[in-house]
Parts: sequence; C-alpha cells; structure tokens
Amino acid sequence: MGMGTRHLWDSFAAPIDKEAEGEGGVNVILVDHEKQSLENLEYIVQKVLPGALLASFHHAAHALEYIKTHRMDIAFLDVHVPGADSIALAKTLQQKNPRVNLLFCSDCADYAMTA
Repeated sequence: MGMGTRHLWDSFAAPIDKEAEGEGGVNVILVDHEKQSLENLEYIVQKVLPGALLASFHHAAHALEYIKTHRMDIAFLDVHVPGADSIALAKTLQQKNPRVNLLFCSDCADYAMTA
C-alpha cells in the first residue's frame, strides 16, 4: 500500500497531516461494504494517483464523521453500505467541496438513476 493510504475500516485514524493535505495532494475517499472491493479500488487509485491521500471505510457513518474534518477531492461510493445513505454522503461531500468528483459503484441497477 502507498504511503498516503489510510485503512480506516471501522475506526478512525489520526487526522491527515494538514501540510501534506494542502500541498496539491489529491484527497480520495473510498466507501464500500465489501473489503475486497475496497482493496481493489485502493490498488487502482494508487496506480492512477500515486501521491493521493487515501481514506477507506466500510461504513458510511464513519465516512461522514471523517469528512467533517477532511476535504475530499474524489469519492468512490458504494450505493449499498451500512450506517447511512450513500446519496446523503455524496450531498455532504458536495456541500463541503462543490467541485468534488463523485463516482458511484453498485452491482444493483436500481440505484443507477438515483446516483
């Protein structure tokens, strides 16, 4: 895993260094209830954005708590996660950063139009 990777599966880590966060680094959040999916996304993001600061969560509620104090540039959100609604999480991310790039991941076609 890359140096900027933080595995925050079900708990919170120390806040990201504000100096690193402000130096042009891309802040990426991944939210998915499946561990393997998160690991796959982490791998891809690290290959495409090797300097990205990466936070991963299984629960949307934990991600919501994290984004209260961290500005995200890119978010990969599984529509089906425990703890909160991913659409609400996306709205919160947009309120904090209107230019956030949101990418929804789902194996359920029913959510495609809502997302």
